[in-house]
Amino acid sequence: MRFRHLLAAAACAAAFSSAALAQSFTGKDVESFMTLMDRVEGLRDKYPDEELQASLPDGPMGFSDLLGADGRFKIFSTMADRLGEMSSSPAARDFSSAVKESGFKSLGSFGDTADSIMMAYMALSMDEDAFEGMEELKNMDPSMLAMMPEGVRTQMAGISKLAEAVQAVPEDDLDTLRPYQDELNDKFGQ
Repeated sequence: MRFRHLLAAAACAAAFSSAALAQSFTGKDVESFMTLMDRVEGLRDKYPDEELQASLPDGPMGFSDLLGADGRFKIFSTMADRLGEMSSSPAARDFSSAVKESGFKSLGSFGDTADSIMMAYMALSMDEDAFEGMEELKNMDPSMLAMMPEGVRTQMAGISKLAEAVQAVPEDDLDTLRPYQDELNDKFGQ
């Protein structure tokens, strides 16, 4: 009898654990992210010579550089790491304060959460044609791929990696973000 209770408790714990792991952020996190976006506008005006925003990588590796080795989006976490290294800069200190005032515990938690939010935003914003195009690239015949220049192959590999990451966004994240999509579209000028 005790074994059944232990099994039932373990099953409940596993169910709650997998649900917690499936969701990367909450509605409050999205609201904190949007609040911070508004505050960053003021900081960019105050510090026009500082890089206080996430930037997309340049060059042929572009798409591959959007993702870490674990397949997770890393634009904001990279920015947070960079700002953390510049902690003596007044701009970085003000940004870190804005992060905390917006509801994040640290630059690191902001970076990880913002990356998850943006990955879900990408998944919600991409239309079916974009997913189909990425899928076609992913499934391209290797002999055709071999005939393309190295730079094109590198970009196509990055696009495939990005497609896999976007398709792997947890459904819970998409559900959490949907109510905020219009407001994020406005913020991003979509």
